[in-house]
Amino acid sequence: MSLMRRLSKVPGMLPYISLAYSRAEENAEKQAIALSTAASNSASSGSSVRSSSNRSSNVNHSYTGSNDRKSKLSVSPRGSVSSQSSDALLGHWSSTLFTFAAGILPAQIAYDPVTPIWNLFQQGAPLCLIFNAISPENAIDVVSSDDLKVCKMSVYQFLSACKLHLNIRDDELFPITSVFSDDIRNLLEVIHSVDFVLDLDQRFDVSPVEDQLTITDSRSKVVKELIESERKFVYDLETLARYKDDLTRMELISSENINMLFPNLNEIVDFQRRLLVGLECNAVAPGKYQRIGSVFVHAGVQGFQVYEAWSLFQNSAIEFINKEAATLKRSSDLIANPYELQSFLIKPIQRLCKYPLLLRELLKLTDPSWPNYSELQAAYSITREVAAGINEAQRKSENLKLMNELQEQVVDWKGYTLAGVGDLLFSNVVTVRDLLNEGHAGEKEVHCYLFERVIYFFKEHKEKNKLLSGRKKSSASSLSTAAVSSSHMPQLSLNGIVYISKIYKVATSDTSPYFASTQGHFLTLRWRGSRDTGGCVVRFRSEEHMNQWDSTIRQLSGSEDEDEFVAPPISMGHRSTSSVSQRFRSSSSVSDGSSSFFFSKPRATSTSTSSFGVLVSDKKLRSVSSPAAASIYGQRSLTDLPPVPNFDELQSNFSGMTLSQKQFTQQAQYENRTRIKLIFGPNSENVHLSVSPDIDFSELVEVLVNKANYVMGANGGGEMYNVDTVKLKFKDEDGDLIRFQSNDDWEIAKEMLDEIGDEEERILTVKVR
Repeated sequence: MSLMRRLSKVPGMLPYISLAYSRAEENAEKQAIALSTAASNSASSGSSVRSSSNRSSNVNHSYTGSNDRKSKLSVSPRGSVSSQSSDALLGHWSSTLFTFAAGILPAQIAYDPVTPIWNLFQQGAPLCLIFNAISPENAIDVVSSDDLKVCKMSVYQFLSACKLHLNIRDDELFPITSVFSDDIRNLLEVIHSVDFVLDLDQRFDVSPVEDQLTITDSRSKVVKELIESERKFVYDLETLARYKDDLTRMELISSENINMLFPNLNEIVDFQRRLLVGLECNAVAPGKYQRIGSVFVHAGVQGFQVYEAWSLFQNSAIEFINKEAATLKRSSDLIANPYELQSFLIKPIQRLCKYPLLLRELLKLTDPSWPNYSELQAAYSITREVAAGINEAQRKSENLKLMNELQEQVVDWKGYTLAGVGDLLFSNVVTVRDLLNEGHAGEKEVHCYLFERVIYFFKEHKEKNKLLSGRKKSSASSLSTAAVSSSHMPQLSLNGIVYISKIYKVATSDTSPYFASTQGHFLTLRWRGSRDTGGCVVRFRSEEHMNQWDSTIRQLSGSEDEDEFVAPPISMGHRSTSSVSQRFRSSSSVSDGSSSFFFSKPRATSTSTSSFGVLVSDKKLRSVSSPAAASIYGQRSLTDLPPVPNFDELQSNFSGMTLSQKQFTQQAQYENRTRIKLIFGPNSENVHLSVSPDIDFSELVEVLVNKANYVMGANGGGEMYNVDTVKLKFKDEDGDLIRFQSNDDWEIAKEMLDEIGDEEERILTVKVR
């Protein structure tokens, strides 16, 4: 460094410089031994070396202990870090760091250029020599000593004399503690002040140091790119550090938000400066003897974890910048444009992902017979793991944001929530085909979310019936509907769910017979529940996304001891009636959450235009439409049909009566009754009937069950339904089958019908399961 050349011109300085170099060389040897021992222990036991010494958490803590000057000034400059959390992250890094350069120096270099300067200033007396050379008429005492108190007193005299006789302001100097700090940032503060003092006398000017990096072959070109890009990265980090200082001084941004914007920034700057010094030292050595890999091996995966908070808070930081751009601009003009600040914030993540690319290229150009080839291989593996970890942390941060957005977007959860589904792993807009509804459902574009325990499929919501949609919303989405309405994000409605634990087959392919297009990226899922089976084909827009889903689902579904997830019901506050969340399930779901479902069943088509009501008792006579008796399979009278238990006496009164669809419509309209299309049985048979809109739900269930049982008995069999166990669903205006099990549901269904203008279409479709 040019500073050491300037200092060598100060009268009486050379003995102190010689001592500083000697101690720096000793520190470099200690670091090499510590790293070799750590690598040896790691290879034999698989565990990293832990420091046995107690560490202080105060970065400005003075050295204490023995009266031996060498032992006190040769201790690790990383004897402490700025916070306990950073110490936990950099444990191995700190315990093996004795210099200001990471890694092991090549054999041709005895010490790095920074550590000797640190050792020199800590002696105290060299600073007094500098002042005496600038202002000999105001000379101060120069006392050489190994006593730390004497050294600190010399530093104090230098600072006082500079302010008194050289008129140097406090902000152009440094505190005493900076001299004895192990942080490069504090050391740079001291170097800046010393340079400022030396600039007062032209005798101490020197020519700039020429860059020693030269390109001789392809490998040296990669090495130079590594060094130059690292220098630029460190410069950008220092710019951010100065910007952070501006924000702190102005006090317009809270300290919490500053820490959110720049988490662990000081530790990151110190970490990267040491990496840079280590890389620069190795870059000037012959390629065969370079130990560039040792720099990254020294840091290890644990050292790079200092970036973890940075990746986690990046999305929040960018949102904050967009929101508080004006306040940030008033606080500092160092980075005036908020978009420029955002680009600064993503540079650390970009740099970590760049390391494995550079080392991979360097590894390709390195002779495997070179002594440090395996060290470079280890470095490449470490940087790959670091990049993967950072990407994973960033993905989790982005997924957390997506989950919050999902809460706002979904206006119809159909009774489900995000509680208990686990972490969000991936989300994509995909095209899906339900294998159970082939030929009916067609290809549907949906928003697909893969959680640890379930896959949710959402369709874009088109609200037609505000009342029904309001009843269908869960508590999770109702709180944020207002925010969604003003947002550019589409509103979503739950359209399907697949339980990971029920998936038994996962397959990928480039083609699928279920899609019209011949090429694509298709993922086929098949599941088997306690009550049903199913499957779907998902078409992704990229092969990368398909492979991510494929490997993740295979891993999750292959776990046999994972607890089964059951989607919890959603509370609706003080409602005394049955929970809305239990009423609105999609077509193939089951109440205990043990089965998967996918999309609604297609509308069943009627096999006849004839319909009839079922008369089962005097009480039920008031609940059905008109007395009618006709078979949907021909002109059979009721006298030809099997008797309905307990009501045989009613048959003869209505034998031979048949109503056409038009007559049925006219009569129901005349009597102001509610028309129902009832679908039941394994063959999805359907009949029409009408009931009084004032009928109680329990009575309605009896009418529908008896109607279905009567027709099935007339047609020669089929398992009869039981009023107490039957499950009913009605079709809403979107074509979804909704749980139909209470008076509240009955009221919602009637209100939905009231909003249908066409009398011919005002028919409630009910399906019996």
